Amino acid sequence: NIMKYIKFFIVCLFFINCKAQTIVNITDYQLTEDSSNKYFKDLDNNYSNFVGTWEYTNSGITFRLILWKKQNVKIDMVDDIHYMDILEAKFQIVQNANLPNEIIKHDSVKFYPQNGSTSDTILTGFNINSNLCMGTFTDNCANGGNGIIDGSCGLKKLSTDTIRFTLKKIGKLLPTETFSVPTDCILTKVN
Repeated sequence: NIMKYIKFFIVCLFFINCKAQTIVNITDYQLTEDSSNKYFKDLDNNYSNFVGTWEYTNSGITFRLILWKKQNVKIDMVDDIHYMDILEAKFQIVQNANLPNEIIKHDSVKFYPQNGSTSDTILTGFNINSNLCMGTFTDNCANGGNGIIDGSCGLKKLSTDTIRFTLKKIGKLLPTETFSVPTDCILTKVN
């Protein structure tokens, strides 16, 4: 009989300590508000406007940006743990894109032997509204393929098959630094 009371007590403690996660539309996300125990979800499916493979070609060189949605990602800030749907991406710089002699000049997916890790994501963004996403972008192929430049980026939907991509370095771009990707271009959806 005492075991029944112990089990009941443990179950009660479990329910008292559980905190429900509140689902909030991603478009209502505000950095200045307390967002503890909230899940900022893409309720309106706005990320579908951006998910896919996008390309911009200039002088035979193509910037290929591959975007996907990642759901329920834990965001662990100092006094605030919350979850949100985000956009992630990788990129390639390609010569003779979509031709039999296609050459990938730069690929953001890289293996770093010094720490045994692979970079599989260079863009992390979130939805502002159905036509605009903002986020961070790491050009890990900068300076001719050997450098890293961190920036802020924007994706603006122009039509069902075009988006504008903008990129700016966080801080001042030094004279010796060059992005491997365009900093302002119109991308066309190819897949």
